[in-house]
Amino acid sequence: MQKGNYLDKIKSLQITIPGAHTTGRTSVSGSLTYGGTGFIRRQQPGNYNGPRPDRVANELAAFPTRVASTEAGVWRSEDTLTATISAALGAAPAGSPIDIFRERSVAANGWDLTIVVKDGTVRLNIDEIDDIKLHFTHQLLTRQ
Repeated sequence: MQKGNYLDKIKSLQITIPGAHTTGRTSVSGSLTYGGTGFIRRQQPGNYNGPRPDRVANELAAFPTRVASTEAGVWRSEDTLTATISAALGAAPAGSPIDIFRERSVAANGWDLTIVVKDGTVRLNIDEIDDIKLHFTHQLLTRQ
């Protein structure tokens, strides 16, 4: 969430895992789950709350990340939304962007990333991981 902006929402994202990888792979599979509570900054700035100038009230709107879907005519409600992902091994994003989280808040407290490191053969040596980066493409509005 950037200062002076509000209504920051995801368009898509990509995942990279920089490091000196020696498995010969260019990507690994896994899943990314969005859940918990989402937070959207309001259009109107919040108010200072109490004697501390670092406390602001009514700056963010919190909401559940529930998802409704239908399958064979039956509606279901879920607490989370999960995408199958392919994370690029290296510094640059590669492959198709993940857009299942489109229009959801960038700020949420229930993100969960799972990476397959071994399934019969070693897919990723965790000692070779320098970082895990999520590259968000997002849209937002600027406060006037």
